[in-house]
Formats: sequence, C-alpha cells, structure tokens
Amino acid sequence: MPSLETVQHAMMCAIDLGPAFVREELFVGGRARALRGLKVHANTISHGRLVALEDSFPRTRVAMGEQTFNLHSRGYLDRPGVAALPLAGIGADFAEHLAEVRSPVEAVDLARFEWAWLTCYQAADATAVTIADLANLGEAGLLDLVLSRHPASALVEIGAAARSRLSDETGLVFADPAILITRPEAEVRVMPANATMRALWRAFANPTPVCNLLAMSDEPGSEDRSATGNLGALLALIGAGAFVPRRIGTASCSDFTTSW
Repeated sequence: MPSLETVQHAMMCAIDLGPAFVREELFVGGRARALRGLKVHANTISHGRLVALEDSFPRTRVAMGEQTFNLHSRGYLDRPGVAALPLAGIGADFAEHLAEVRSPVEAVDLARFEWAWLTCYQAADATAVTIADLANLGEAGLLDLVLSRHPASALVEIGAAARSRLSDETGLVFADPAILITRPEAEVRVMPANATMRALWRAFANPTPVCNLLAMSDEPGSEDRSATGNLGALLALIGAGAFVPRRIGTASCSDFTTSW
C-alpha cells in the first residue's frame, strides 16, 4: 500500500499538471472516478485562492469592479509559482501584476497600499518605543538612543487618486505621496508622512543612533532642513510606533547607557 506522502504527491501532480499525470492504481474506481474527484478538489482550491485575493485587496476590488478584479485575479493565479504560495502570502506580487497588465494607476496603488497594510498586520510583534519612554532620557540619553524600524511598519508611496480614496475612508489628509503604516500593538495605524519623515524612516533600516539622524539633510523639497525639523519628524514617527530600541556595543555619539 503506497504511503500517504506518495498519494498526496500524486494528487498534487495530477491537479497541477493535468489528467495525464493521474496514477490510476492509486484511486478506487479507476481514472474516470479519480478525475471527477480531483476536479472538485481543484475547484475548491482555486476558489479558495480567489477568495484569499478578494480578502487581501477589498479596496482594490471595489475600485476595479467585481468582474475586472476577478479577471485579473485569475490571470495572476496563472503566473508561474503563484499557485504554490500559501494563502496568507498569495497576494505578494498582485500589485506588480496589475501594473504589468496596465491596470489603472489607482488600482495598482491601492493594491500596493493594501499589501503593505496586510504585511504590517501579519508581522511579528515587538515593543515599540513611545514618547513616554523618552521622558526620562534627557538630551544625552535621547541622542545616544539607538533605534531601528518596527517589524510591523511600512512606508508606501501612492498617487493622488488612491490617496483621495483613503482620505475619504479615514478622514485624514494625505497631501504627500508617502503613507506610513504601523502596528505597534493590536491595531494597524495609518498616517501621512512628509518628506522628512520619509527620509528618517528609510535611514533607520539598520540600528542607528538618533544623533546621526538629527544632523542629516532632509530630502529635496522638505520645507525644514534643520535638526529641529528632523527632531519633529522623528517624534512623529515614534508617536506612530514606527521604531523599536536596539542596543549596540558602542553608540557613535557617547556611551549608550539607556536601559529598556
């Protein structure tokens, strides 16, 4: 009697590669009965993948319309390797697919935003630095503080049409292209990010002392290129839960003595 692993592998090959790969000896009732059962199973799996995309991109689905979204979802699922992805990660390249098939920019941007949102929702938990944590640090302690991005944080840049739709939904004004998404605790947060916030968030890709960032020049187009402007942007990011504390051997400004 074949092992369960052998039977499962045979079923996967039959579903993925077609009727010619059905091993008749493994199924009671022969090839015809096996094909009928496998078709039902394959349809169930296919429907589950479509539902997963619908659940992952509700705003994109509304913006595109049911039929168009379904059409592009099926095309996406036919791409090599997509069907092998777990349902939780099946939408990873959906926005890229929409761009490649020349979908409207609004739909592509919404898909990028929604995937970033979902990625933050599913990311690992971590304790974010808060404004309250800074209260007892003093100036030296703040400058020596070493931070990096929270694992459940993302920054996505989208066009005006998608930002307008999100503004209607959230009541927030997204004047700049960048949107910050964080999940420092249970709920996902969304907030506008100006050019200075965007530059600082990118700069903290690796553990970095705060003092290094307060002296950096902002991106072109920022209204405030001073350390004061950087500090304000840093506090806004901390308030949003975008950073976690990191301890390194020696901070580049002075001894790192802050304990968390």
